[in-house]
Amino acid sequence: MLLAKGWLQISEDSITGSQQRDKELWRRITAYYEKSNTSNIARTQANLKTHWHYMNPFAVAFNQMYIVLKSQHLSGWSEDDLKRATFEHYHARYGADFRHEHIWNIVKNEQKWKGSSTAFGESMSSSNT
Repeated sequence: MLLAKGWLQISEDSITGSQQRDKELWRRITAYYEKSNTSNIARTQANLKTHWHYMNPFAVAFNQMYIVLKSQHLSGWSEDDLKRATFEHYHARYGADFRHEHIWNIVKNEQKWKGSSTAFGESMSSSNT
């Protein structure tokens, strides 16, 4: 969760934002992680970057499904119904449970994650080609 919080804070920084080079972005995320980490588990910049790039496609794929289902305005559905249906669709499509809800819960309310389902970069299906 700390990695997702750091990625959001640093990548959405209004001063530098998307103008940061990859190396600088990950240097700053690593510094944020080290400063905020209370677990005493050390992570290198390479560890953090690799872990983010592993988790992100799963969260993006789940989020895309969530956006599509939410856009269908299913009458009488609660937020819990919507999430449950998204978990079911994810499992049906990928044959596995979505295990990164803790990450998705952190990023889902950010503007860039609320947009259209095509605004998130590569999905799992396109990254596996």
